[in-house]
Amino acid sequence: MKALMLLACSLVGALTGCVTTSLSHDGANVRVTLNPDVVKGCKYIGEIVGRDRLNGGALGQSAAEQNADNRIKNHAAELGANVVLLSTNETGFSGSTKRGEGYSCP
Repeated sequence: MKALMLLACSLVGALTGCVTTSLSHDGANVRVTLNPDVVKGCKYIGEIVGRDRLNGGALGQSAAEQNADNRIKNHAAELGANVVLLSTNETGFSGSTKRGEGYSCP
């Protein structure tokens, strides 16, 4: 009976989008902005994308958005950027996508 309950709890967790993307140490130092003035004088690194699929309907939407946020910061850090100028922030039925330009700023 305990094994059946454990299996049921695991399935519910998987269906409600409980899987999270953790923020890396370097990703925690990345700033995301909508203000183009912030990146004036900074070195352009490249396009940065963070995506997460939506699991669990409306309950998973918040988790998908947080995961996409963590992924864009982690991706920026991996490429050597410390600022992302966000150009797209979409959350819908299929998940969340954040896209922007990565910059290395002093």
